[in-house]
Amino acid sequence: MQEQASILNPTVFLGAFEWREPVTSITDFMIAITCIIGFIYLNRRKEVDNQTFRFYRLYFLMFAIGMTSAAWFGHGLQAYVSFEWKMIGWLFSLAGQTLLAFASLSGARSALPDRLHKALQLVVGLVFAIFLIWILSPARSFSVAQLANGVFVIGLILPLQLFQYVRFKNDGNLIILGALVYAIVPSVIFNQQISVNRWFNYHDISHVLLCGFMALMIFGVRKLELITVQRSR
Repeated sequence: MQEQASILNPTVFLGAFEWREPVTSITDFMIAITCIIGFIYLNRRKEVDNQTFRFYRLYFLMFAIGMTSAAWFGHGLQAYVSFEWKMIGWLFSLAGQTLLAFASLSGARSALPDRLHKALQLVVGLVFAIFLIWILSPARSFSVAQLANGVFVIGLILPLQLFQYVRFKNDGNLIILGALVYAIVPSVIFNQQISVNRWFNYHDISHVLLCGFMALMIFGVRKLELITVQRSR
């Protein structure tokens, strides 16, 4: 859907400084702060330090960097940087989704045949490579980044998390599943451009809701870690 400039936050001038989409940049940065809090918290309280949870922690770090870039290069500082700077946020978002897919696959490793596990690793790597090339190509756009998120979540992450919950009955996987389903809400709001007004538009609403999504993901990963510790004793 084509974005309507009339619904974007008005530009704010602080002396000679031009701040584009101030509320949107702040709410985007709120997602980044939530992610970095999650990364620091999970990194400090790591009762389990295997490949699966390293992937989860790096997922939050990649999104913290990506959302910080999106907040300022994608919105707030657009008067001073070119369109290409938006790609930084898209690329770190792609890296984050790839790490979440690898974390989900690693968590299911013990219940998967070796050949299937290796095949799925190749699929994750291939999907990453395809979207990396696409984002770096002249045909790049935010829609490509959105499509990459959808392919990873619907095609890989959601099925793997569901498989783990059915197989291991770990409430952490259930919370992550709930978070992924909940993420449909901000996605619909963004794509349908549901807004209150120019100062709290569909960007801002979806960003606030995505903070809740990231909080649920942090809680889910922490629960997954704690239950893993309990079952290993």
